[in-house]
Amino acid sequence: MTLSKKLIVATSGGIDSLALSLMLKEQGADFISVIVDHKYRENSSAEALAVKKLLRKHGIDSVILTYKGKKPEKNIEEELRNIRYSLLFDYAKKNKVNKIFTAHHLDDNIETFLMRLSRGSGVKGLAVMQSETSFGDIKIIRPLLGVSKLELKEYLQKRKVKWFEDETNKDTKLTRNNLRKILSELSDYEILKKNLSRTIESISEVSAYIELQVEKELNNLFEIFSNPSLQAYAKQSIFTRVTHNDARCIINHYSCNYSEFVKLHKLIAINILYKIFEQLKFNDKDLRYDEVENAYNNIISGKKSFTVYGVEYLSVEKKIYFFKEFSRIKEVRFTNGKNKFILKPLGYEGLKKITDKQVHKFPKKISRTIMCVTPL
Repeated sequence: MTLSKKLIVATSGGIDSLALSLMLKEQGADFISVIVDHKYRENSSAEALAVKKLLRKHGIDSVILTYKGKKPEKNIEEELRNIRYSLLFDYAKKNKVNKIFTAHHLDDNIETFLMRLSRGSGVKGLAVMQSETSFGDIKIIRPLLGVSKLELKEYLQKRKVKWFEDETNKDTKLTRNNLRKILSELSDYEILKKNLSRTIESISEVSAYIELQVEKELNNLFEIFSNPSLQAYAKQSIFTRVTHNDARCIINHYSCNYSEFVKLHKLIAINILYKIFEQLKFNDKDLRYDEVENAYNNIISGKKSFTVYGVEYLSVEKKIYFFKEFSRIKEVRFTNGKNKFILKPLGYEGLKKITDKQVHKFPKKISRTIMCVTPL
């Protein structure tokens, strides 16, 4: 692996992340270890400082990122993960770093696989973590997915390096910890681990092939509507005070011919719906296979409209449409001082529409979601 000279390593001081930091240090990588203090436990700040001291002992630079928001009370695992990645991404962007290394290992991947299997995930979900995942300009790199936690432990023991036991791992409120305890008590877990690893690898290969077919059909059959005039305005910096998501929720939707959609293989169609829902949904909630499959069944059965994950489906005149649920769209209104224009969602009387896409021909629900421009 060619190592960049500008890396971030997510570090907790536990076996896996400490081993990764030392491995990168031995290979001469120029990186900084980033410790996230979630403030989830009373002694979390003291633990973060202790980890920083341990890393300094091994000649590793580090920084502590402290969460200052409200302590999560529901969906704790998911919320802590979101907090962690939010802080890591913000730090990476501010410091112009485009690679974040995480110490996810083989055991983590197997636990994720079993958790998703228990929730009824499809092939896409069961493919679990990949060695690299891109989020815009930033890559999450997981170099240890083929290495077991036992091997990482032996790596540290051989070097007589002490590590910290994360107290969160003992929290029985967290589903992963309960699963980890059950797996550790299985007498043949090491054999099971190898078999599951091969299964995950096979599913990942199948998922990659399906992804290629999904992209092909999505590009061939679907129109992704985005008003060109508004994109031109965006280039003139009128959108500087509106986030990408705010703008997208008002000007974008997906559409295709109903007859073409129903011809698709069920697996391809469901994965297309996954992609559309991921793009249009309002929150970070993970998509469930059974809910996406139910949406597919509703479409095939001829249902004219429904809402799922904050995404509205509408069937009109032999075409189907997917767009953000209008009732959840917040009004985005702001003024460009130089040109004296105001931009806001349609739905108000007297506003002039940008009609380069013949907006009036779209179903009423959809036309209301397209942004308009009118002089003050």
